[in-house]
Amino acid sequence: MSGFESPNFTMIPNDFFDKHLPSMSDAEVRVMCVMLRETFGYQRNSKRISIRNLARATGLSAKGAWNGAEKAIERGLLKKSTDGGVTKWTVIVKDKSVVRGTTQVLNEVLQGVVPSTTPSIKERVKENKDGGARKMRPRNEMFDVLVEVTGTDPKAAGGYIGKTAADLSDYNPEKVRRWYSPGGWWYKVRCRNMDNPQPPTLAGVAKSVAQAAEYERTGGRKPIKLTNVVTA
Repeated sequence: MSGFESPNFTMIPNDFFDKHLPSMSDAEVRVMCVMLRETFGYQRNSKRISIRNLARATGLSAKGAWNGAEKAIERGLLKKSTDGGVTKWTVIVKDKSVVRGTTQVLNEVLQGVVPSTTPSIKERVKENKDGGARKMRPRNEMFDVLVEVTGTDPKAAGGYIGKTAADLSDYNPEKVRRWYSPGGWWYKVRCRNMDNPQPPTLAGVAKSVAQAAEYERTGGRKPIKLTNVVTA
């Protein structure tokens, strides 16, 4: 019989178990477990993670992960914001002094020194073979939107994301975010007949964005085709 691989641990507030757990849904519990691991487990109180990646980490569908997060927000355990085009989740700690007094692990977080996940200027400079340096081109807003709605890793597929973002330069990034976020066109219309709809891929966005734009332009109405029209 196998057990845990290591004695490492993540600090979890007792009232998560004592106060909230009995009334939480399965999706909400999974989302909060991942959020606690990704925040307190790394000595921070915030984490940038897309719905696609949150779904993978929790074993839920994108819709399920979104619903679980919304429930946690309503309960007052999570706060959602946007950082660099990617959803940022913050675990809310009501009485920070208690944590500060019982452990030193979260000192930096409690004092507002949250490790940044945004690449610094130094990280954006790459050394070339001659020993010189060249600056990477800054990412545009569409790039960040595509990372958010597809969950694609920018480190692994930055070039492909950049190319797709350039191809979609005629579209408004905020509209693309709305169309492909949970509750948007992709989930309500394109995947309406699917039991477990998944977030779009980069190729999926590129191929369907014109349809999403047309759907919004027409209000979802299909054009009327006139046939067998007799004219005098």
